[in-house]
Amino acid sequence: MPVTAVRRTNGRRSTSTQARFAITAVSGGDLVMSGKDGASVCQGDAGGPVFHMIDGRPTLVGINSRSNQVGCFGIESAKGTPSQATGTRVDDLSDWITDNAVRTPVSDFNGDGRSDVGMLYDNGAVTDGGFRSSLWSLTSTGSGFAEPQRKWDSEDWGSWNGSRSKTFSGDFNGDGRGDVDVLYDYGTRADGNGNRTGLLTLTSTGTGFKKPVKVWDSADGNHSWTWARSDIA
Repeated sequence: MPVTAVRRTNGRRSTSTQARFAITAVSGGDLVMSGKDGASVCQGDAGGPVFHMIDGRPTLVGINSRSNQVGCFGIESAKGTPSQATGTRVDDLSDWITDNAVRTPVSDFNGDGRSDVGMLYDNGAVTDGGFRSSLWSLTSTGSGFAEPQRKWDSEDWGSWNGSRSKTFSGDFNGDGRGDVDVLYDYGTRADGNGNRTGLLTLTSTGTGFKKPVKVWDSADGNHSWTWARSDIA
């Protein structure tokens, strides 16, 4: 069975390359691979994927584990040493992964596996001339929702106009908890050339949210971006 292993060239470069191998034996959880045209798995390549073409599509069947390192940078192999490598099988794990993998719900703010409801509330103008908004959540109980709890308030952060905010949630840092992103309308650019829009993230801590962090601003690229013409995907 022909397979393709992803590796680093001669174990020196960080740029991924591919090499062709033939499976000469399967021993328990190991794939014994023989390199074609001098191909080898080198030091630092462990953990790289091994693919086999199935129905015209590359399918993960193994992970680079160890090899004889024939032809690898800094390695002197005895004459006649076969260009052989060993990969750890993963093709037999697909059913288990499918049965046990759990997708994080979009708005699971506390990481309990259930989607919650978040609401950005517009508290309106404040006495200093700015605006105040607050982020509330209704935590799912499985059969309903707990009472709304305020998880963040702009009062300790700065002026925030709720009417200029479009929110959406997702697990943006991959920690299993739903975060909140806000597309914010900053209005006309300071130079008068177009409009300015920013994207801010409130990262979930499990019990609340960290202070907003701006992750994108249309002004940074000297671009005009009209908030009113933007839909949340």
